[in-house]
Amino acid sequence: PGAGGQIAVDAVLKSPADGYTLLVGPSGAIAINPNLYKKLAYDPVRDLAPIVSLAKAPMVLMVPVTWSGKVKDLIDQSRSKSGQLNYGHGGNGTGMHLTGEMFKMVTGADLTPVPFKTSATVITTIAGGQLDAGWVDTNFALVGLKGGRVRAIAVASKDRSPVLPDVPTVAESGFPGFDAQGWFGFFARARTPAAVINRLNAEARTVLAMPDV
Repeated sequence: PGAGGQIAVDAVLKSPADGYTLLVGPSGAIAINPNLYKKLAYDPVRDLAPIVSLAKAPMVLMVPVTWSGKVKDLIDQSRSKSGQLNYGHGGNGTGMHLTGEMFKMVTGADLTPVPFKTSATVITTIAGGQLDAGWVDTNFALVGLKGGRVRAIAVASKDRSPVLPDVPTVAESGFPGFDAQGWFGFFARARTPAAVINRLNAEARTVLAMPDV
């Protein structure tokens, strides 16, 4: 984690191109960073070899469990307390950050972004009452909800998430067309032998097809 995935990419690019060091590449590191930074130490097309798509994950808007409002309430409060409310995200340039800024643009919410190294820290900081809200991806939302100290008030995908069926979408909350999802894939360093890439693809697809997974 860190620097929107750049640290992880760097670790892979400094490893041998043999398929033993893989990148779980999020959309931020692969698709967002090249369009966000004027200078980037890597080119995902040139330097990385895609192996397989792993998952899509809608971003989730979290609040402290002690706060009982809904999405509209958060928007209204942020407008009435201009500059006083904040939201956390897992690092500048990540999908969580851009979802938060997209949310502000579409809804007119006045929320100050606060970057963290990881989404796990966002969850614990919301639970501790130091953040008014936060955007995280689905897996961190589920972990946070199990702890019982945070609450999910919206998912950013067009449709409700099957793992969070009771949480409304931002679109349902009065903003039709809102859709922000992250994705993850396995990548290897470029010039990894094609036979290795194909073997990793086949094994990953076998696992992804298992009902439990």
